[in-house]
Amino acid sequence: YVCLDVDPVRRAELLTVIARTVGRESPEMMHYEEALEKLETGKTPTVAQALELGTLIVVAEDNPVNRDVIRSQLSLLGYACEMAEDGKEAWDAWCLKKYAILLVDCHMPNMDGFELTEVIRKDEKETETHTPIIAITADAQQEEVKHCLDAGMDDYLSKPFNMTKLRQILRKWMPPAQSTKAEAATTITIAEKPVPEAGAGSDNVPIDERVLKDMFGDNPEIFKEILNDFVDSTQKIIEEIKTGLQQNLAEAVKQAAHELKSAARSIGANELTDICLSLETACKEDDWKTINNQAPSLDKLMSEIEIYVSRL
Repeated sequence: YVCLDVDPVRRAELLTVIARTVGRESPEMMHYEEALEKLETGKTPTVAQALELGTLIVVAEDNPVNRDVIRSQLSLLGYACEMAEDGKEAWDAWCLKKYAILLVDCHMPNMDGFELTEVIRKDEKETETHTPIIAITADAQQEEVKHCLDAGMDDYLSKPFNMTKLRQILRKWMPPAQSTKAEAATTITIAEKPVPEAGAGSDNVPIDERVLKDMFGDNPEIFKEILNDFVDSTQKIIEEIKTGLQQNLAEAVKQAAHELKSAARSIGANELTDICLSLETACKEDDWKTINNQAPSLDKLMSEIEIYVSRL
């Protein structure tokens, strides 16, 4: 028998289940099988190979740290991807190539995830095709999820998402024969070297190791790469916050705090995430007392994170 998740029924899943039930197999599947055999065992396919296999993924995400995290996760699972910094870049890429899945941040500059989904679905009406679009959202509340599905997205991932959840989503929306073999082609190495703490005997570890391990397994080399990128990319954001404070620009501080919050949450910097959330909320309310009380903590927390990363 074949099981189908009916809450709600997804068009792509329904078609797949029907095809399996009646024993039909598309002509393209044989092409995928032949192409998959060309992959070298233990390696993630190149973009060109993934395009030939029909497994190439495009990720639309404006935050550079989040892009690094998702790229590393996909690579560990055996999937090649291309990155777009906003919805407009993703739309331009989608017009040129056939992607298997789109992972789309809901809120981006130039063209957000909802606008991107709208133009893609409008174009697909003419071609009678359907590309799975997975929302990437920091807000997993029912109202936001409903907004995503009503906009034409097929599913959603709530930030920060771990490897297990990402694998489940990919297996759900990627053609089964492809997703299983693409993952099988990649060996995920689990390092034995433990992740060091920020200081001997310190209880104030600035990074929650569990978040990193959920996303990448116990792999200090990947941790170090992602965290170094985080430190490098957030220096500019910290400066933007300081400039906004000096000029009493609440909106500028809010936007920068929101961006830093998203990156901090992705790497398990929980205390930094909380401070950024507090700043963002205070800026919305024009509460300068809270803003001025919370902002000085940023330098201290970033310094602790830099020490932590230097000891990896």
